[in-house]
Amino acid sequence: MYHQRLTEERIKEILSFMYEAHLRTYAATRETNQKYQLTPPKNDGFIEYVYERDGWTYHDSYLGEINAPGREVIYYQNEPVWTMAYRSKILTNDFSIVNKIYDFLREALRNNTKEMPFRGPKEFEEGDFNYSFVIQEGDYKDFLGREEIYYKGQLVYVNRTMGGIIEN
Repeated sequence: MYHQRLTEERIKEILSFMYEAHLRTYAATRETNQKYQLTPPKNDGFIEYVYERDGWTYHDSYLGEINAPGREVIYYQNEPVWTMAYRSKILTNDFSIVNKIYDFLREALRNNTKEMPFRGPKEFEEGDFNYSFVIQEGDYKDFLGREEIYYKGQLVYVNRTMGGIIEN
């Protein structure tokens, strides 16, 4: 089994594939990510993205927009090797900016790093928006994290994450 042989080299492969997959799916421009969106989704009501390359598969599925739980799983040769669960929430009553929040989120996520590719950078700013992602506990192998977006100084979006390497 792949995940029983995890070495630092294999973990780097997981992170590299994750980086690549994120830049082609949800975080990509809407024109690009449509190529990897499952239509119809495997699970009713979900929005799902799948990206595959050389035995690797990335699967992201989530529900909703204002309160949006979801999960990401990376498989190698059909065995799960990494996962992240998340729950995001829009905190503003000004629903006219929801699309702007998510467009900004995609931009922030496109600025992630190869060392920590599962969310955006620690900080990112553009126009009236500010983004931050903090690992509150652990590292990519086993973590709890929090992502925030501020619009004109007001917290308008929060995403709580947890995930890591899968081992049996």
